[in-house]
Amino acid sequence: MSMEVGMDVGAGAAGQRIAMSDQAYIITTGRNGQLDKLKSATVDDIVDAARSGRDIVVHLHGGLVDEAAGLRTAHRLTQDYLDAGASPVFVVWQSGLLEVLRHNLDEIFREDVFKRMLKLVLQFSVGKLWQEPGMRAAGSLSVPDGVRVNSELARRAAGGEPFAETERPPNLTEVADAERQELEFAVESDPALVADLEQILTARHPETVAEGARGIVVRREGSSATLMDPAVLDELDTRTGGERGVLATLGLARKCGQVLVRVISRCRAQTDHGIYPTVVEELLRAFYLANAGGAVWSAMKKETLDTFDFAEDRFGRLLLDGLSSALVTGARPRITLVGHSTGAVYINHLLAEVARGRTEGYRSWPDEARFQVVFLAPACTYEHFAMVLDKGESLISDLRVFTMDDATEVADRLVGPFYPRSLLYFISGVLERGLDGGSAWVPLLGMARYRDDAYAGMAALAAGRSYLTPERVVLSPSPDGSPPGRRTGARSHTSFDEDPLVLESIATVIRGN
Repeated sequence: MSMEVGMDVGAGAAGQRIAMSDQAYIITTGRNGQLDKLKSATVDDIVDAARSGRDIVVHLHGGLVDEAAGLRTAHRLTQDYLDAGASPVFVVWQSGLLEVLRHNLDEIFREDVFKRMLKLVLQFSVGKLWQEPGMRAAGSLSVPDGVRVNSELARRAAGGEPFAETERPPNLTEVADAERQELEFAVESDPALVADLEQILTARHPETVAEGARGIVVRREGSSATLMDPAVLDELDTRTGGERGVLATLGLARKCGQVLVRVISRCRAQTDHGIYPTVVEELLRAFYLANAGGAVWSAMKKETLDTFDFAEDRFGRLLLDGLSSALVTGARPRITLVGHSTGAVYINHLLAEVARGRTEGYRSWPDEARFQVVFLAPACTYEHFAMVLDKGESLISDLRVFTMDDATEVADRLVGPFYPRSLLYFISGVLERGLDGGSAWVPLLGMARYRDDAYAGMAALAAGRSYLTPERVVLSPSPDGSPPGRRTGARSHTSFDEDPLVLESIATVIRGN
């Protein structure tokens, strides 16, 4: 069936219509992964292509991409995929994550209360790393003075990183109660910080919620003077009257002490991202998680799961049911799944759903019908990938991961000097949640650092590290002379689906080479 999809592709292309080949398909999904039938090709067209034996590539873009950009990507990549011999299916969705990262983080980093907490927690964290063995028994810290801390923080203006040369010492000990209490006392004794907190509590108002794309919450406010999570403000503002200020200050000091403990615990476990970025991450998780992107990230991941729910309008389920009907007739198209960033989370859910349907008997899937999988800077966790392998490894005929080497990853700064790390570092250190659902540091599959021998003994990485052999991982930029299918020149998170070498390598995978 010939198809032409015409849509406004947004700023910079006013009135432009995207004319797609009759062998390429755009799928636009709404809330919960629902198929937007007014903007999408029909699933029947995709299934007919598979039934005819035409190879299929399903392209799932990342979470920073809005609908207009997703459509432009589809238009740009269509010919590349057709030239590789496959009919592309572009799943277009939007998240609101970029909106949060651009606006909320900038506001948070400019808050006086955040800057004062950052200075104090950083001061005591560095003091702990500087601690000599003979000083530990004393239970106190020799911290850098305020002038030194201010000088280090000023390095950000020139693109530098505060205390970048401060290394994790061997035999680093846990934060002692007396050391934590020193920081808490410093917080309680800081008149400017106390005044900031009082202003925040005085400006409290009933919680307001702002929604972005498809109803995803992008902002929660409980005070006109801060973007601290309303739940945190409730925790601090437990009393009214004259005693409120004292109790709130004690609560703030206690939470800062907990941040110090978590920062040093991560340093001891070698899961820190450098002392300054780790302090920023832990402050955001403790005080600002929802407005730092936590709510959006959780909603995005849930949407990649909800699209496979038992409901008529869920695209993921419709696609798998349709492909199943084609496969049971004997059709054997080569199916390639390409997932960029959050698209890798989507692919994990797709593989898990195929395995579940086959195990529980509600969807047929022939044993020889397997997927080629390409991950581009995957934002899925090692733990989630391990669970998928446990149930669905047999569904993967070939897997190729393209991601940046760690030096290039670190250089790809997310929001400028205030957080000198990449998007994947930020997701790992701030936005992710542990298996218990609580906010936690979690390693991501696309972070090359976890391929280092230093992490060989970490249980959470074992299954993923074992499966991701050197043949399955291509670090970017690749060396000159790399063979076809293993070439990449991407130097930023967003550039993987634009880089000519990556696209050439994906085409090699699609062809089964």
